[in-house]
Amino acid sequence: MSDQGPVSMHRRSSHLRRMAADIPGARSMWHLVRTFRDMWVDSSESSQIRLQQDLARVDPWHYSTNDLQLVRHRGELAMLDRVRGVNRFTHVLELGCAEGIFTQHLASRCDSLLAVDFNEVALGRARERCQREENVQFASIDLRTDPLPGVFDLVVAIHILEYLQNPIPLRRIREEIIAAMTPGGYLLLGCVSFESPNEKAWWSRYLLRGGKQINSFFARHSKLTLVDSAIHPLVECDSLDILLRRVQ
Repeated sequence: MSDQGPVSMHRRSSHLRRMAADIPGARSMWHLVRTFRDMWVDSSESSQIRLQQDLARVDPWHYSTNDLQLVRHRGELAMLDRVRGVNRFTHVLELGCAEGIFTQHLASRCDSLLAVDFNEVALGRARERCQREENVQFASIDLRTDPLPGVFDLVVAIHILEYLQNPIPLRRIREEIIAAMTPGGYLLLGCVSFESPNEKAWWSRYLLRGGKQINSFFARHSKLTLVDSAIHPLVECDSLDILLRRVQ
């Protein structure tokens, strides 16, 4: 959904990381212990708390004003434009629509768009922003508990999967997303990466820590093939964006 939630968590742990770095071997162990702790406490409620803090102000992630975010949006839309050509996508699902800024761009490229989020503040702002977009519908969906409604020739999930700190539901969600794609349909996936030690550790592949590992986890699926990729620098992190196509 956003890069700011992961950024906030990254900042809060910086002091403890610096302390652990002074003890031989402690830094790697500290990251592993912290990862298991995050997995244990991961829940819809904890994600809602982080989102409510971020959404205390309008456009908390500066999607409409920050040059880096604007460049990222243009790059992601260019990926979609290259594969759709002069055609429009038929049915699109946007997971984690936030305040609807990217939703507006998607609306002009499809016949129908279902934009979902599980935060009511974000959904309210998105509905207001997109009130003139007659082909857009909104719904409240919690990826941890709710099924995905329908089948789509494009699914968009940008800066949303990082909020899932437990790899078990993330593995299930991958299967649900693929099941919601038509054969030949596309998945635009964007995840942030801090290039931190826990994203580079040997165990990050299995615990799905960081954007690089999440993207690789999706790209390794036998029903998906990589079509396009890009790295967009943001403040304190990078957005790793990939476009995948369902081949089966």
